[in-house]
Amino acid sequence: MTTLSRRKLLAVLGGTVGFASVAGGGYWLRRRALGCHTALEATHGYTNAVTDIWSEPVFTDGRAYVSEGTGIIRMSSDSRQFRLIALDDRGEPQWITRLDLEGGIGRPLITEDQVVAPTGGNTLVSCDRETGRVQWTLNAGNNDDGHMSSIAVDHDDHVLVVTNDPDAHGLSGGSHLLSVSTSGEIEWTTEVDEVSRGLTLREGLVVVATRDGTVASFEPETADQQWSTDLDGAAGWQSTPVWFGNHLWIPRGDGLVNILDPEDGIPQTQFGERIELDDDTLSNVTPIVVVDDERLLMGNDDGSLTAYDLNLTQQWEYNGSTQIAAIDTVDTRIAVLDQRGQYTELDAETGEAHRSFLLAVRQRDDWCGFDPSSERFRGLAVMSRQSIVATGRMFGTQFFRLPRRER
Repeated sequence: MTTLSRRKLLAVLGGTVGFASVAGGGYWLRRRALGCHTALEATHGYTNAVTDIWSEPVFTDGRAYVSEGTGIIRMSSDSRQFRLIALDDRGEPQWITRLDLEGGIGRPLITEDQVVAPTGGNTLVSCDRETGRVQWTLNAGNNDDGHMSSIAVDHDDHVLVVTNDPDAHGLSGGSHLLSVSTSGEIEWTTEVDEVSRGLTLREGLVVVATRDGTVASFEPETADQQWSTDLDGAAGWQSTPVWFGNHLWIPRGDGLVNILDPEDGIPQTQFGERIELDDDTLSNVTPIVVVDDERLLMGNDDGSLTAYDLNLTQQWEYNGSTQIAAIDTVDTRIAVLDQRGQYTELDAETGEAHRSFLLAVRQRDDWCGFDPSSERFRGLAVMSRQSIVATGRMFGTQFFRLPRRER
């Protein structure tokens, strides 16, 4: 087992704040005299005073799709309005769809013609990809107490999603994996345990990682179970399984990542460092696991980011100063966002840092950016060399223009 060392939070010197405009930019830069990286002002922002929690942005074909209230099962006995937004590479909304729901909207699933969103109100919603108009809804019932998984996946013109505590379509209580056609009809169901984000699909296999630590795989055409295994630890609420190097990587809520053989589910090895959980750390410890074409990138709560190749051999390690929040790729670089709001670009081959910016103008005597002890950021989409979208909790969805990259 490989154990990542833990590091103390980097202390940052205090100083005064100055302002400078950037020619040709539509944004402002703020730089502290000592210690802090340049801070960027967002050119566009989308927030909600009541439910300012947003999904990670999903970027495809020049648009970033983002949804409001991800992870919110319910807030009261009444429905509230949540938004699903498509942004262009200038930060402008191409469309905004408003839905009245008992719970927030999960991560958007982009198919050929549709944007499909599971919700905390136990309703699956399909919108036209170009216009955002609602095409159909599938209501699993028990909207006050039931909810769907925050993630759905697609397979051969079908959407796979988990509903929890339904009371419609012949379902009653418990949790069920559904296969739904592109017209909103249920094709088959099978019982599973409760799922938040533990759903993934690849090569004819849908894998469900449940909150109690059970991982099971199903044949997506028939719902036949292929195998089941126990992680010996619960999958975190923010844990999404990842396929890489012919292995299945399952992040756990206690900071460890289990690697399974997708043929039979047998555990192969384990990465990370176990963290003793309590109520204060439960939502903050799950590592981020993201894949590009050649490497897997695993971030940890201590600020480190490790790259592994297809042979599961460590290529390099980047040492940041606080918990990694989100990772994306752009050209030959890897973009990293931490919980302070610091955005850094790394060389994909070596992990060398090229440039850093703060996506927050808050600066205190003992740190730059936001309070690093808070889990604030959730997602990052690099739309181009100069356009990024960041999302989170109490941060909303914000669009930034970066300075032109050096040659």
